[in-house]
Amino acid sequence: MAKTTRAIAAHYILLPGHPLLKNGSVAWQQDAPPRLLPSSLPARETHGTEFHAGMIVADFAREEIRDWLPGDSLVERLSRLYATCPRETLALAVVQGADWETLSWTTGTTIKKIT
Repeated sequence: MAKTTRAIAAHYILLPGHPLLKNGSVAWQQDAPPRLLPSSLPARETHGTEFHAGMIVADFAREEIRDWLPGDSLVERLSRLYATCPRETLALAVVQGADWETLSWTTGTTIKKIT
């Protein structure tokens, strides 16, 4: 059975090898590396795109960073992980419930695998 390529968008995207992208989207097939998509529209307004509120990250971040504390910088911790643990990104996750003004972890923040 052929795998379907999905267009997935979020308020933010932070993947290995790429800077933080606001209101972006990726083309992704499960078990394949995602591709950032160019867009001039806010991601959630693009037809045929799944929108996830929060930040799309490499799924391995769920397992590799377990000691988050309120106030931790999402960008700093994830960027450090990506630099020190170079792994191919084959699965995606979404960070939800963070403080989006400061891009920091809160007591209610979660990271969930996108299935």
